Amino acid sequence: MGFQHFVIMSSGCAFGVIILFDAACVQDEVDKSNLIASSFFVMGITTFVQCTLGTRLPIAQGPSIVFYPVAIGIMAGDSLECPDLQVKDNATLHHNGTLAFSQPGEKIWHRRVGQVAGTIAAGSIVQLLIGSTGVMSHLLRFVSPLVVAPTIFLIGFSVMGAVLNLCAPQFYISIVCCILIIVFTYVLDRVKIPIPYFSIRNRKPLVTRFAAFSTLPILLSMAIMYALCHLLTVTNVLPSSPEAWGYGARTDIKSSAVLNAGWFRVPHPLQFGSLSVNGPGVVAVGCAILVSIMESIGDYVTCAKFCGSPRPVGFPMNRGIAAEGFGCFLSGLFGLPVGPTSYSNNIAAISMTKVASRRVMHATSAIMVIFGLFPKLSALFVCVPDPIIGGVLLATIGIICGVAAGSLSSVRMDRPRNAFVFGFSVFLGVVVPLQIKASRHRDATSMSDSAQAIAMGIAQDLLSNEMLVGTGTALLLDSCLPGTRKERGLEAEAEGADSVTPGSCQTEAELRWQVDCYESTAFHRFYSRHLPLFPGRLSERRANAVCENRETAI
Repeated sequence: MGFQHFVIMSSGCAFGVIILFDAACVQDEVDKSNLIASSFFVMGITTFVQCTLGTRLPIAQGPSIVFYPVAIGIMAGDSLECPDLQVKDNATLHHNGTLAFSQPGEKIWHRRVGQVAGTIAAGSIVQLLIGSTGVMSHLLRFVSPLVVAPTIFLIGFSVMGAVLNLCAPQFYISIVCCILIIVFTYVLDRVKIPIPYFSIRNRKPLVTRFAAFSTLPILLSMAIMYALCHLLTVTNVLPSSPEAWGYGARTDIKSSAVLNAGWFRVPHPLQFGSLSVNGPGVVAVGCAILVSIMESIGDYVTCAKFCGSPRPVGFPMNRGIAAEGFGCFLSGLFGLPVGPTSYSNNIAAISMTKVASRRVMHATSAIMVIFGLFPKLSALFVCVPDPIIGGVLLATIGIICGVAAGSLSSVRMDRPRNAFVFGFSVFLGVVVPLQIKASRHRDATSMSDSAQAIAMGIAQDLLSNEMLVGTGTALLLDSCLPGTRKERGLEAEAEGADSVTPGSCQTEAELRWQVDCYESTAFHRFYSRHLPLFPGRLSERRANAVCENRETAI
């Protein structure tokens, strides 16, 4: 079961880094393998921390797409060129206020990725504080679906350029791969493949049925398309000239990645060089973290429902947010340009398999860590032709844009106010960054290191981020324009916040999401009264009051 969860999330864990290779100027296949291996290693540790000390729910952690626009924006504003040159200076102050340190011999992509990783590590402090103080429950009162929907939509729009670059070498391959994913996910989702096996307990052969199409649609589509591309390669249907269209779909142009990758490598902090912090990027990372938190809260509630556990309100949710903040800091420390979030596909697998166990997810995290120790295994993802990866991202990014529309289900979109807030926020989130990026290219030659130029660079970095502009506009309009909480969809989200598991009246102390190693320590006795991370006397009295009110009503 642990390996099945690993297979489900492995593609997302690998593609979460692959999509940023072009923006980061990562050209060497061995470097790509090491980045993917580090992603598996760090996400495995984060998954273990989430299941053991966080929400204590069987939730897998993987790279979050909300960090892609931030990473692409930061690297687009870097003054370094993409060719793999050697950095000779030890410190450089860019016009946008970025202070970057490097060592002689570092590659350019080390510096670019280090800038994103350092910014994510600095921004993770926001998530750690939100989880440790429990302030998210107060912030959610002001963040309506009208703010979340434009943000999610602009996330998908902002990575459109990177996806099209992957599809460009052979667009037909990408389209077919995307169609296969759609068919497997929505047409053949109920088809189960019979798998024979021998039962030791019954001492006879038996047959089980596995919903392979709905469980592994991405990996199956990739396998089919890779076989097709390999067939077209050996028959020389695909051109052998690098300048010809379609050459990028050949399977032999990256075959050296597995041969050149190392057998064993232990990822470690600062493995790709020193880190730097982009000041404006920290603000964008903070917005991305808020979106990631809201997404994770929904995953926590859904996973608890499938596990038969009570709604994780209060301290377990705060611990989960803090655990993801720790994962963001760990990702930045290890030089990864992405941060973690909970994976909904693994939660869906729990509902299908009816197996909800932390031990299973612990096994998954162990497999992820082991996978990250062997770069040759990670190199298998590097060998996949870019058009296949582009086809996978076409389908997944499309789903994410659809989620934006689904988040508006509780909002009265027939009201002109709500339609204006959503449409105008998306429009500004698209138009303003395009204009800022165009003006930046025009003024690039006239920029200097004066204070005015630095301030202008910081403003341009902030306004060139689609997600930041769209979220800020939606939050401002939704807070200022008159409208009832019901019209904005806030009352629907607030329902059930203080609910107890149906059919029972168990107190929060009885259902405590406890961390056993802390229950009998002085740490727990002191901090349970001050930090909203562990059950204390206040939460027990509150839960007892809820139960008494319910019994009185009955």
